[in-house]
Amino acid sequence: MPKKKVKELRILDGKTAQNLSIFLGSFRMPYEEIKHIILEVDEAKLSEALIQNLVKNLPEQKELNALAELKNEYDDLCESEQFGVVTFSSILYEWKPGTSSGTLMIELKHS
Repeated sequence: MPKKKVKELRILDGKTAQNLSIFLGSFRMPYEEIKHIILEVDEAKLSEALIQNLVKNLPEQKELNALAELKNEYDDLCESEQFGVVTFSSILYEWKPGTSSGTLMIELKHS
């Protein structure tokens, strides 16, 4: 039985990738659905604690920009970077420095 090829991190540091993987494990659903839950602020599925966890583990802006440039290489990325490409590319362009997570979500919902 061939071993599954382990994909190396290309943009994110190990700690950020691990924290995002833990965050993803709490959802157990496709990234597009997670993105939809975040954008719609679906409080039945997205608690304030999870929002704070996501915001706390956000990659730096330069990492987000680099991830956005890798969307054509999606299949070659590790899980946390794939999530970053799908989710952060559309969400964080709305991010304003110094904005709280609650304000961020409200701004996204009404934009």
